[in-house]
Amino acid sequence: MKITSETAEYTPRVTDCGSYTELRLGADELSGEREAVFTLFTAAAGEEGYFVIPDCFQPRIGSFICRFDAPREEGEALYRFPLLPIFGALRGESALLAIVTGMRHDFHIRLTFAGGIYTLAAVFDFSEYPPYEDVVIRLAELTGEDASYSGMARYYRRYQLERGACLPIREREKLYPGLRNAADCFSVRIRHGWKPRPAAVRHQTPENEPPMGVAMDFERTVRLMEAFARNGMDKAELCLVGWNKSGHDGRFPQHFPVEEKLGGESGLLSVIEAGKRLGYPVDLFTNSTGAYEVADCWSEEYIAKQSDGALQVGGVTGSGVCYRVCAKRAYERSDLSMLPRVSEMGCRGLHYVDVQTIVPPQVCHDKNHPLNRAQWVEWVCRIMKLSRDCFGGYSSEGGYDCYAGLLDYALYITFGLGRANQFADARVPLWQLVYNGIILSNPSAETVNYMVKGQRERLLAVEYNARPVAYYYSKFCADGHNWMGETDLVAPDDEAIEGTAALLAREYREYRRRSRLQREFMEEHRILNGDLRLVSYSGGTSVVVNYGDREQRYNGTVVPALDYVIID
Repeated sequence: MKITSETAEYTPRVTDCGSYTELRLGADELSGEREAVFTLFTAAAGEEGYFVIPDCFQPRIGSFICRFDAPREEGEALYRFPLLPIFGALRGESALLAIVTGMRHDFHIRLTFAGGIYTLAAVFDFSEYPPYEDVVIRLAELTGEDASYSGMARYYRRYQLERGACLPIREREKLYPGLRNAADCFSVRIRHGWKPRPAAVRHQTPENEPPMGVAMDFERTVRLMEAFARNGMDKAELCLVGWNKSGHDGRFPQHFPVEEKLGGESGLLSVIEAGKRLGYPVDLFTNSTGAYEVADCWSEEYIAKQSDGALQVGGVTGSGVCYRVCAKRAYERSDLSMLPRVSEMGCRGLHYVDVQTIVPPQVCHDKNHPLNRAQWVEWVCRIMKLSRDCFGGYSSEGGYDCYAGLLDYALYITFGLGRANQFADARVPLWQLVYNGIILSNPSAETVNYMVKGQRERLLAVEYNARPVAYYYSKFCADGHNWMGETDLVAPDDEAIEGTAALLAREYREYRRRSRLQREFMEEHRILNGDLRLVSYSGGTSVVVNYGDREQRYNGTVVPALDYVIID
């Protein structure tokens, strides 16, 4: 083990805690440093074993293993802001798992292969904010059946549960009926309207704002819901996207008035009432992170600031430049009044707040509301708790581990599973091995609408135990950057409404064969061969997925080509 910075080499305090070893380096020791590199694991090319890398903010390719005996060219990769604060190494018959517990929001993982040696290091980044707590890493040795990536995930899950960081679905659903319903049904999302994206007008005002196009109004939404019921879909949860003024991304943080082109507030209330009649909770998509100059409440005061005082920019959408709202000011200035107002309209379920959990915690340098990353998490958690209090649940776009205690559903954990990377030899469901049975999730943007995509997307959803999402009008970017895919669900007329409702009802019945697995822990994932995957659950059920074009056998059970079997 070696710890270095740009200026010095450090020796951490090492404490034997019995079942694990703690490494600690004081925040005061690192004062003035821009980074500290903990080089923890090394291995020689050709050795038996692998590194385990969680999914990260950049690049978003899914969790994977890097085998020491796999042929590859020399190189280095930086995996920025891991979703899980863990990584590990298996060498021979034993494994070491690293859990970052101090400065956990401010580190990256660096993987290097040079001179026949693999090196894995945690890089703590202080370039945006100085260290505000000690750097602490817990190292645990795992042997026997725990010496695997599945064993690492089980260890970390126990750690999370034992310290009270989160509760299993089985316990939470006793308190929140909406969670019980959500585990058993699809998330059906409908994007009602949006302005052209990318925006032709970067700085919008009410006078130059581009017109919003209507994809699906509220009256047609009610007809779609009734078609679901006619076709036998007895459970569903609806999330209405772009219901707000000027549609999706519209004028945030302004949400009201309800967009008149879609049917206005009376039309929206008719959708909510139809949901009550049919037994489908209805939720309204809201946003707490983005702000646009066209908003009637626009102010630079609540925008997060860079260290030089400049406004933080989160990107460009159909509403022009999107500025990042400070989490503290979002809670105080907007959500404390906006979320109860949405709840009073009759919305219930796993309320969806966009973006929040798919990006790493941010920093704010505004002198009136400064936040380091840990403080940012605290304020986001207040928004999440407010959502649970108002609606009975909370969902968002991703699955950052720091929000596990209040996150009920993640729209997707990553953007694309199995994307090319020089060190990724096999993708593994590390996040799901930790959080299945605790957080509902869909694994990838590519498995959104898997029911109208290819068989590979369907099998990925099964292997990673997706809580499925059917998204009407998921495709809305004119520049072709449709990250949820080019194959879409649309309902422009009665024929399409009936056809898609019948399709989703069939898929819903298929999903109900395995929906009980949402409440089980995913105990083990094994790559049986190039095409066959085994996933085992705490209740004794196993699922075998065959990605190959020929049928295969597992312990005497035939697994058809491009299909899966459930073994109880």
